[in-house]
Amino acid sequence: MKRFGIHPTRFLRSRLLRFLASLPKAGFTAFPRAGEAPLAVSFLDLSCGHPTSRAWDFGDGAVSTDQNPVHIYHRPGIYQVILTVTNDAWSTIGICKSLITVTAAAPGGAPR
Repeated sequence: MKRFGIHPTRFLRSRLLRFLASLPKAGFTAFPRAGEAPLAVSFLDLSCGHPTSRAWDFGDGAVSTDQNPVHIYHRPGIYQVILTVTNDAWSTIGICKSLITVTAAAPGGAPR
């Protein structure tokens, strides 16, 4: 049934697409993803949906709300990094996860 010159299915699809576009979606990249401790990793936020706040969890107990933080890993291990984003319209666990691998430095500082 058409009302006001628009088909109901088109109207609902249009509303759904606007709704989905308004949701924040977390995304990031990190460089380097692996190396010897201490390892400085630069994170670049690639989130969409107009995020207004960010919460980074670096997996080693440290956190940040910066958009593009740099974090130093001091101990060997495999760390799961989680970025959660929100915007003015929605709070979401729009999570993006990535692993950072930190190895022990060679004894005496010799390269491996």
